[in-house]
Amino acid sequence: MIQSIKALTTKDLLSVHNALLNKETKRFASRAKGEAQTIGAAKVAGPAAVKEVFNNLRIVVEKASTPAPKKVAQPKVKKLVNERLLKPAGIVIEKAPKKASRKGTNLQPVGGRTVPCRAGTKQSILLDQLARPEGATMTELLAALSDGKPWVEATVRSGFGWDMKNKGYGVRSEFDSEGVERFFIIVPEGFEVLPHTERKTKTK
Repeated sequence: MIQSIKALTTKDLLSVHNALLNKETKRFASRAKGEAQTIGAAKVAGPAAVKEVFNNLRIVVEKASTPAPKKVAQPKVKKLVNERLLKPAGIVIEKAPKKASRKGTNLQPVGGRTVPCRAGTKQSILLDQLARPEGATMTELLAALSDGKPWVEATVRSGFGWDMKNKGYGVRSEFDSEGVERFFIIVPEGFEVLPHTERKTKTK
């Protein structure tokens, strides 16, 4: 009943108001006050009387249409990273192989001088291999240093940072077209690779 009264136009509301209260009001001070007075009179008269007034005034109350439900914003779903959930059954997703690190070696010379190696020592062999125009691969270095007590890769790299450093040289590397790392000697500016000194022989 109250909703029916609130749904009335101002003109029909005034007619219902006057019929219930037996008045001849021409206009409301405000719509809100008119609704309040009419609803109050309707409560006193009762639903049957209000219905009769509506019928007498030929007022048809349309059923209020159900308002369309408001669209609720759906939360954005983060992209699933679990491959088990993403891939269809029976399909294997191959992961791309990790790229090999190509950082290389770059040990700069320090001291501003070079010191000759003794001929026939592992130091001299290492220096000869690194001083070649084409440099040397780790495989070539290990092969050249295999006599006597053979060096392993860790020993060779230690030779870069210790033996060559003490002789005043540095060591750098670069990768060839096939991806093989080649090592080269670095000579301080203004110096050159010194020839080896002969080993001292013990006199009897």
